[in-house]
Amino acid sequence: MARTVDALVSKSVDIRGVDLAVRRVLAGEHFVEGFARPRRAASGQPDNEPLTVREREVIALLVDGVSTALMAESLGVSTNTVRSHVQNVLRKLGVHHRSKAAHRAVELGLVRVGG
Repeated sequence: MARTVDALVSKSVDIRGVDLAVRRVLAGEHFVEGFARPRRAASGQPDNEPLTVREREVIALLVDGVSTALMAESLGVSTNTVRSHVQNVLRKLGVHHRSKAAHRAVELGLVRVGG
């Protein structure tokens, strides 16, 4: 499956930030901008429950920009099951949107962008 995400930019970033992201991606880099740093426990891990193996698979696909339907097909489960996994990931990472979950997962080293 081809990777589809090379940059993650919050909608709160101004046009100069978007321009920088586009230029960096065109130069072959990967870029994340405009998201608050998550709180971390003293161990460097998130303050929540660890992700299950399946939730890690789901977050990796989410970071790649894969749709719910394609995730379901790839994992051999229903779209409702994928939605449940995504909701669990959002809760465990303490975010409310897929894009923020993707950013948090990359920042915490759960998933690498473009690698």
